[in-house]
Amino acid sequence: VEMGTMITFATETEGAAIYYRTDGADPDPNEKDGLETYTGPIQMDRAATFKMIAVKEHMQNSKVVTVGYTVREPMVEDVTEEEEEQYNLNNTGRLQSRDSFKGMESGPAFTDVVLKNATFGAVVSADEGVLPDGVQLKVEQTQVTDSANRMVKQIIQDTYGIVASYDVTLLVNGEETQPDGVIEIGLPIPVKYQNSIIHVARIEDDGSIQVFDTRRSNGVAYAKVDHLSVYSIAAPVEYEQEQSSVPWFLILYSAAVGFLTLGILLIYQSRKRNREDEEQDV
Repeated sequence: VEMGTMITFATETEGAAIYYRTDGADPDPNEKDGLETYTGPIQMDRAATFKMIAVKEHMQNSKVVTVGYTVREPMVEDVTEEEEEQYNLNNTGRLQSRDSFKGMESGPAFTDVVLKNATFGAVVSADEGVLPDGVQLKVEQTQVTDSANRMVKQIIQDTYGIVASYDVTLLVNGEETQPDGVIEIGLPIPVKYQNSIIHVARIEDDGSIQVFDTRRSNGVAYAKVDHLSVYSIAAPVEYEQEQSSVPWFLILYSAAVGFLTLGILLIYQSRKRNREDEEQDV
């Protein structure tokens, strides 16, 4: 299956529960250690073999069903990005072109384990042994607080703000876990900020912010971290606001000039009609 595919298990016996294991052992409802209860679709981010059994009180347990999945990682184009110095135009954080940074290989830096969230496109990669077996990636979009935006302006630059924020979590058997070493997290860059110098920042539980060295490849911002939490994309937002305000100024100015011209024309025509009426009376 393709990475990120959602798989489902089902039984024709109404009210039956489905239990499964992924460690190679047969599932036994009386042996809870290592046994997982199926509650809904499972996202496939790595190869796994499931052994399942359906159970209902006062009925005989089903036979053990075994099914294995091989996950096909997405094809990554071998693109060599041209060298470009990070020119900061007028302190706005904009790049001179859409090319990004030199020597940044496409895709995640680690290839032994690659987890990808299909909903938001977030990626976590690691060397073998850094992440536990059976780990799953959970990503939820979060609201950006005013205090976090203020911290970003203080740490990076006044023109910067948070443009996307995600709560990134690793789960094993439904319980949160942390990596045993360095991993790389990848967050999708919003389309309107693809031409910006962006940063990956982590929002700590106490409200503080840590900004990481960031590389970008194929529209994704990558940073190497040692634990997962709320991560954000910071970009120059005030520049965008200034750019978007210019057309409105021109529109309002043009409208004002148009109304003034129309007013003058109406006054002229009114006076002309008055003169013509006076001449007719004479």
